[in-house]
Amino acid sequence: LGNEKALDVIGKLTASLQVKPFEFIRKTEASQLLNFIQDEHPQTIALILSYMSPAQSSQILGALTPDRQADVAKRIATMDRTSPDTIKDVEKVLETKLSSLVNQDYTIIGGVDAVVEILNTVDRQTEKHIMETLEIEEPELADEIRKKMFVFEDILMLDDRSIQRVLRDVDNSDLSLACKGANEQVQTAIFNNLSKRLAVMIKEDMDFMGPVRMKDVEEAQQKIVNIIRKLEDSGVDVVVGLYNGSKSWAKAEAAGLKVMTAADAAKAGDVIMILINDEKQAKLYKESIEPNLTEGKTLAFAHGFNIHFGCIKPPKFVNVIMIAPKGPGHTVRSEYQAGKGVPCLIAVEQDATGDALDIGLAYALGIGGARAGVLETTFRTETETDLFGEQAVLCGGVCALMQAGYDTLVEAGYDPRNAYFECIHEMKLIVDLIYQSGFEGMRYSISNTAEYGDYTTGPKIITEETRATMRKILKDIQDGTFAKDFLLDMSEAGGQVHFNAMRRKAAEHPCEKVGKEIRQLYSWSDEDKLINN
Repeated sequence: LGNEKALDVIGKLTASLQVKPFEFIRKTEASQLLNFIQDEHPQTIALILSYMSPAQSSQILGALTPDRQADVAKRIATMDRTSPDTIKDVEKVLETKLSSLVNQDYTIIGGVDAVVEILNTVDRQTEKHIMETLEIEEPELADEIRKKMFVFEDILMLDDRSIQRVLRDVDNSDLSLACKGANEQVQTAIFNNLSKRLAVMIKEDMDFMGPVRMKDVEEAQQKIVNIIRKLEDSGVDVVVGLYNGSKSWAKAEAAGLKVMTAADAAKAGDVIMILINDEKQAKLYKESIEPNLTEGKTLAFAHGFNIHFGCIKPPKFVNVIMIAPKGPGHTVRSEYQAGKGVPCLIAVEQDATGDALDIGLAYALGIGGARAGVLETTFRTETETDLFGEQAVLCGGVCALMQAGYDTLVEAGYDPRNAYFECIHEMKLIVDLIYQSGFEGMRYSISNTAEYGDYTTGPKIITEETRATMRKILKDIQDGTFAKDFLLDMSEAGGQVHFNAMRRKAAEHPCEKVGKEIRQLYSWSDEDKLINN
């Protein structure tokens, strides 16, 4: 063949005869290998997994006991160079027929990149356990691994809905800085998922800031990556169920939420939260939800009315829970956005899966309720006390009291604007004090004159006759009289005739006109409104 050709053939034969360390293991089923190595020293397991494919390694790592998972992962990440003699010793234990090691130089294996590859393939629960353990034992190593597991440019792997969800939690200043150092493809993906107005604003900010330090850009990008990881950990995928033609459909989609019909949402969802009006829930449940309930799903309510009064009777194979925020929906949202929360009541009526309470607590945490406090109760207690509080105090009692005070002053010849300020406007100021510091704190803040009048006049307003009426109101709630009258009036047969007449009469009270005129005088009248009225 000649010297040159012969050397070429010999080189190819030598290369074909060279076998990588643990090559024979690559053909072994992961489950079989697990049985063989799971009791070995963690360093030995780490060495073997470093030579396997990430897919094989992740299967074995995920099957190890939790205390060994983090230990092995840490050893892979910190492994650098291993002597061929050590590799041979381990191979002898694993296989009688050894691989031939031609190269005698030290072999580079393991390292952060190796463990990142494995963790990107392993199941989420195993990954989370390993990272949490490393954060305690080796925080710097954990941080290095986490940064390599998902980089800012990987946002291109997300679909539009996911990008929109992430951007809702990103500070605009961080977004501007992060985009400043991003490539055009990433910038386009982000801008396409912002409103036109916000996209223009971010671009203007990027132009205005001029040259920036790469360190600042990387920090801003890492903040966004952390948000993505946090959302991934939460595992919450929200679908909004509406009827075809709903005005809220486009609004929900504009907010980045997936919208389906109520039936499709009930079919797709694991936790089904019913938030429509009490009088509409039974019909919706019968038509759209009940046919799509399967074993293990969770039926959730924000008020116990329909379960307590038997309007909805779920099958035994689903969880039935209640998470009742002590405030209207728009307040729940505004308090959440402010970093606060509305206190919640939680109750479990049926626990088919054994973890219904945990699911309810997770929901309360998700809407911000856990920031303020979550109190365990029952469907009956929540329903009866909620209805009584609304009727006798918060709505019926307070509104009637304020209007009666207004009417008394106006009938006596006083300016309606004075009457509005003294009997209606100032109610918020007093309630805010009670909300923050109780009755004692409120009385500390008012004048001695007002406090003296409080003690002497209150009992004249709330007499024994008033208390007897309140007890009658509670009895009507407890025995179902109120529920019967309410549902009858709101039914197709009742046509809401009585309800609409009461609503119209209340809206025509003179204090409504005076109040609207006074509120328009406030310099902040159009700012931060809870409702569009």
